[in-house]
Amino acid sequence: MNAPASYRRAQPFAAMWLGLPLPGLLASASLLQRPDGDVALAAALAWAVCAIGLVSFGRMVIELAQERLHWTFGFLGWPRWELALADIAQVQCVRVSAWRGAGIKGLGKDRLFTVTMGGPAVRLSLHDGRIVTLGTPEPERLAAFIEARRRR
Repeated sequence: MNAPASYRRAQPFAAMWLGLPLPGLLASASLLQRPDGDVALAAALAWAVCAIGLVSFGRMVIELAQERLHWTFGFLGWPRWELALADIAQVQCVRVSAWRGAGIKGLGKDRLFTVTMGGPAVRLSLHDGRIVTLGTPEPERLAAFIEARRRR
């Protein structure tokens, strides 16, 4: 049986919730001007892409349970990442530059996961040299939960 999370924070990906429906709205509005099959198909496709995008990436959830930190995007639980607290060498509260953007960034040793364009975050330096930065509106609280669990 899974133990309840000691920390859990879900954050909406506001830019996605505001931007993704726009093509669907525009295609639907064009149906009022020209209600034919091609425009209806375009509207249906636009709304399908919107729905898939929001279900897949419409929020970010950070969760600390047991001795593992998990984070995921969307409502399906995938994509999902996890990290053993024992792998963390250092925890820092930082501010991410808006230039780094939002979403899932970085393919090398420095990875960023955030749903805002810049802002507060927790940077995790791992024993193997990798860096994972998680955007969160409450970095001090998340860092305190991680540190408390790491020191057990």
